[in-house]
Amino acid sequence: MKLPKVQLLFSLGISTLIFLTSLPLLAEDHYPIYVYENFERFVRIEKIESGAQANSHPTHLPADAIKTLLGGIRLSGSFFQSKEEPVFSEEELAEIAEPLSLALAKAQAHEDVTFRSVGAHGLFGTENGIDMTSARVFIQGDKLNLIFGLIHQRKDPRSFSQPRVSVRVGSRESETVIGEELVADRGQLKQNRRDWIVLPIQQQQLVKPDSTVQKPAEGVVESSESVMNSTSKFPATAVEGRVQKIQERLEVLNQLKKNKLISEEEYSARRKAILDEI
Repeated sequence: MKLPKVQLLFSLGISTLIFLTSLPLLAEDHYPIYVYENFERFVRIEKIESGAQANSHPTHLPADAIKTLLGGIRLSGSFFQSKEEPVFSEEELAEIAEPLSLALAKAQAHEDVTFRSVGAHGLFGTENGIDMTSARVFIQGDKLNLIFGLIHQRKDPRSFSQPRVSVRVGSRESETVIGEELVADRGQLKQNRRDWIVLPIQQQQLVKPDSTVQKPAEGVVESSESVMNSTSKFPATAVEGRVQKIQERLEVLNQLKKNKLISEEEYSARRKAILDEI
């Protein structure tokens, strides 16, 4: 039975309206965008939190600058360890600095960057497991903001799972309880927050990404493969940095195998995955 013309047009109008109103939800379903993944470690781009001030993205903050800024963040001494302890080990910084730099250069004003790193900390090193640290990262003006979700949360490496699961990465809206106080060489805590640290960036370090790098249109999200492949659009110095990064990742992998934290099968699979990125 044919529908009357008016009823048919009405039905088509309702269908079109439903489709158009669902577009923002469809775009959000593409988040997060994974820039880097390795076991429990990741760097990814997420939609900015609701009601948050727009970020100063995209901005190219070099990996070396990120290493310096994050390397100066420490935990104050505790009953068990009187000395201040770096939040990030040298191995962690070597692994996440370049992906963070790339993510901040790709993110838009309506996007945050989040990450989770894994390292050995404390008096007993890797004897009782390894420590996970996670945070939300964004730039506003000349300030790099980190809101921590986890700091040195101990985990048995044998219980590694895939990184694409829900993980606490810090939020503007609610504070993460941190036992020890955060201190930094070049920054300070956000007022009334113990989990949010603000790091000033030298103006000469804030360089807009190469204009030849095409940014996705609003609502269009790139895959993690296209994000990683886009490194070829950066200056030649980035190639040298990438070679060094791959070498550092292989060294970390070798150390994990040496410490019997991963099996031979896991080692071979991850080594192949790293080399396949070349």
